[in-house]
Amino acid sequence: SKPNGKFQYYIIREQADKVYDPNDMGFLLNNNYASNTLHLYYIEQKPRGIMVNTTTRLTSMYNTLFESSKFKYFGLEAANKTTYSNYWISHFVFTASPLGFRDYYEPRIWGSVYRKPAYYNLDAIVATDSRKPFYVRWQATWLTMPENNSHGWELELTPRMRFSDRATLTLDVTYSKTYNDYGWVNTAFDSLMQPTIFFGKRNVATLNTMLAGRYTFSTRTSLTLRLRHYWSQVDYDRYYSLKHDGSLENSDYQGDHDINFNAFTADAQFVWYFAPGSELSVVWKNAINSFDNRMISNYFDNLDRTFNTPQANSFSIRVLYYLDYQYIRKLMK
Repeated sequence: SKPNGKFQYYIIREQADKVYDPNDMGFLLNNNYASNTLHLYYIEQKPRGIMVNTTTRLTSMYNTLFESSKFKYFGLEAANKTTYSNYWISHFVFTASPLGFRDYYEPRIWGSVYRKPAYYNLDAIVATDSRKPFYVRWQATWLTMPENNSHGWELELTPRMRFSDRATLTLDVTYSKTYNDYGWVNTAFDSLMQPTIFFGKRNVATLNTMLAGRYTFSTRTSLTLRLRHYWSQVDYDRYYSLKHDGSLENSDYQGDHDINFNAFTADAQFVWYFAPGSELSVVWKNAINSFDNRMISNYFDNLDRTFNTPQANSFSIRVLYYLDYQYIRKLMK
């Protein structure tokens, strides 16, 4: 890397073999990958006109499987982030994958692959001055795969109100819609245990709403309240079978795989830092999950059905105490 000056660059190589599994301590979607990334930056820190600073980035990514070095993905990105004299921020990112994507994980059987066509993605973000009591952030995303007529968009609005140095309230609303998306639905086995993998063409709509409030009583104590509703619907239109070369062909498969999924959570957390590096936290959580294949268009009807689903409540107390080895050593002496 060259991490200083107007022109900067970073070259990154990341890889994991097929037996790497840290999920007992964290979360990993998949292993067996090798990733190569080149970032080129041009950074202008001196104010010019209405701009306080601006950063332009060009990125190239080439990913393969680690085990056999089979091609997965080649992508290009162009981005610009600018801060203006009123301390508003704009951020634009354009992504292109001209060679498509080889998905070795979506078929759910190792050795099979699904060949996604080339896609193009544009992100646009505008945010107001975060130093002000009222702050808002807008984001719009557009995605298209011309070869299979797949396209989608996403809108996100995040207003935040800081009533004082102690109290803040943040609302985050995200809505996305994808048309003609393709994904795995089922795998059938014949008498010789040979698999037939079925994919479906679907429309996916997702609404995610979160309201979070935080109040700080002192430098040592605070209270956080959060409400979140995640609602996603998947409406299947047609089904296909996956061929050995990774393409799809028409199928007479019959099945009902429509999805209407809801997750509603509420939690409250009180934290007390009673000593350096040590804390006491008291947490209450309420969770509701519902899953069926009934498509509902009205938001409030769907929310009412969700609240009629059995709920789970939990209450926990956790104490973390930092032990200073040097302090204990002095006491023992």
